[in-house]
Amino acid sequence: MKFKKTKVLAAASVLTLSALLAACGGEDEKQATTKDGKTIISWWGWAPQPEAGKEVVDAFNKSQDKYVVEFKRYSEDYEKQLQVAMLSGKGPDIIGLKEPMIQQYKDRVVPVDSYMDKAAGKGWKDKFVELGIDQTTIDGKQYAVPIGFTGQAYLMYNKTMLDKYGVTPPKNYKETVDAVKKIKASGDKVIPLMLGAKDAWIDIDVYNVLSHQVAPGYIQKVLSGEAKWTDDEMVKTAQIWQDLFEKKVFQEGALGLATYNDGMNQFFDKKAAMWVIGSWEAHSMTTAEKKTNGKSKTSLASHHFQTLQAEQNSRSSHRSIWRLPSTKNQNNKKVQLNSLPS
Repeated sequence: MKFKKTKVLAAASVLTLSALLAACGGEDEKQATTKDGKTIISWWGWAPQPEAGKEVVDAFNKSQDKYVVEFKRYSEDYEKQLQVAMLSGKGPDIIGLKEPMIQQYKDRVVPVDSYMDKAAGKGWKDKFVELGIDQTTIDGKQYAVPIGFTGQAYLMYNKTMLDKYGVTPPKNYKETVDAVKKIKASGDKVIPLMLGAKDAWIDIDVYNVLSHQVAPGYIQKVLSGEAKWTDDEMVKTAQIWQDLFEKKVFQEGALGLATYNDGMNQFFDKKAAMWVIGSWEAHSMTTAEKKTNGKSKTSLASHHFQTLQAEQNSRSSHRSIWRLPSTKNQNNKKVQLNSLPS
């Protein structure tokens, strides 16, 4: 694939994945096929979970005579792997993106408007949550098809452990700080609040939620170039983020530990009372129960991670999962769109 021009899309913050993206066009690569001649459509993402992804793919493949979708799920380093693949011109046909990444990749994907109109009818947008459509539309063009929402930066907690320390699940910054202090005061070797800050994606999730609590929607203006990272709204967000580390609300060494599997292991081994993750991990609570054959006396629960007043804007607490057809293999754009669950 030839690169005809280069554009730089970079966010002026270490908390946001920045990239040098080349807008590609021209010659299409020959599409891979199966032994029986079916065209292979590649789909990459960090979600859905393997079981759900297999169910979607199997249902689609059974309905097709000429095409087969192959789903590759990355549990770690998805954003880095995707970035490298797209820069090399060897990216997949369909990519999963969370909402902040759409601005970054919009020049490398195919707008879906006309293709979805043909595939699902002109009123297809009315079938989706309005927020999903809003977050995937840039400059009047629809760059993605929303297929689901998951909660961003959820606080998963071990209620049994919190009860032991006389702590109620915190709902704002003060309650979070007080809860951490109370657990530390017990003298037990327990991590009060676990964050795998080694991973950029969880840092972005938490920072995004913080920013919306400070100034709802402002970070979108920054990402689109309408506002600056140095504006008061973003400086205040950065200060809160810094305080969470300097005041040791998060555990010591947070920047050296990963969400998977450091954070997960600490939480499910009952070495951490609270863990910042996302609602997609809620299934693990039932999985943990199953592993004990229903005999576990530990109660697990979760809610949004709040650092400001609990009643402030919660619209930002959703991490959006999108599927976008890439600019690779332009002749198959319609097929790519039809492979998306609607």
